[in-house]
Amino acid sequence: MREIEFKFTQSEPIPERMRRIYAALSTRIGEDGTDISHERIHDTRTNIKKLRALWHLIRPIVAKDIYERNNQRLRNAAHGLSPLRDPHMAAEQLEELVKRAASKKVRAACAHSLEVIASQNSARQPAAGEAREKLERVWKEMRESLRQFSKLDLDKDEWVLIGPGLQRMYRTARRRMKKARKNDDDHDFHNWRKAAKYYMYYVELLSFVWPETLEKEAERLKALEQALGEDHDLTMLAERLDQEKAAIGRDVVSDVLGEIDKRKKALRRQSLKDGEELFARKPKKLIAKIARHWQKARA
Repeated sequence: MREIEFKFTQSEPIPERMRRIYAALSTRIGEDGTDISHERIHDTRTNIKKLRALWHLIRPIVAKDIYERNNQRLRNAAHGLSPLRDPHMAAEQLEELVKRAASKKVRAACAHSLEVIASQNSARQPAAGEAREKLERVWKEMRESLRQFSKLDLDKDEWVLIGPGLQRMYRTARRRMKKARKNDDDHDFHNWRKAAKYYMYYVELLSFVWPETLEKEAERLKALEQALGEDHDLTMLAERLDQEKAAIGRDVVSDVLGEIDKRKKALRRQSLKDGEELFARKPKKLIAKIARHWQKARA
């Protein structure tokens, strides 16, 4: 499938561009209902996250009940696809651990775990009809989501439309980073990842106003988000392995969990180092600087 450009442009008014992006992403989710591949599920979940990012961006100017209802609709739609995505994620992470493990014993433990998990995934794989039904329910929600977004009054001063939401998400990501660093907790790192991902989307959307800086910043945020995403996937893998101790073997699982813990520590060290640089500036000062570039670009 062709990737939809998730960016604002110099020539198109922001409200109009936002509506077109939302319509394109929503429609794409409903394309080719016969495709239930892992790639299709991943693509659908990614597009839902982009739709949620747009709701978060305009949250300050939308009535609370409207925002919460539509954000919940999209959250539920993505969660409904988790059973189609999570088993594949566990196998993919084990494949990477097999490649990365330095110890022959640990590599063997990861390989054995992968064999068991892959076999279980194959045996438990939802029927094609069930998967298509899940996608059809998501598509139904996307049609309603598009209808609701199309009703919004977005014809306001452009910076009033997006500036407060940009600042809010940057501040949220910065605060969650500090909490994750303090607590070293799986849930806190996952929450930081979500805010960092949304902020990354906003930097991508706005990159045309300050390309020499924002394009590089988007690349660095993407690397951070991917590292935090791997950390979360490893957390979920550890939970799956703990559930499958009897089938895999307790000693084998213990070896794999040790490798997971080592990898997560490395990911968190690097993520916190990168995050300290990416979120070093005070929210008001950073957003004011972006606003100045915005005004020049839109003049």
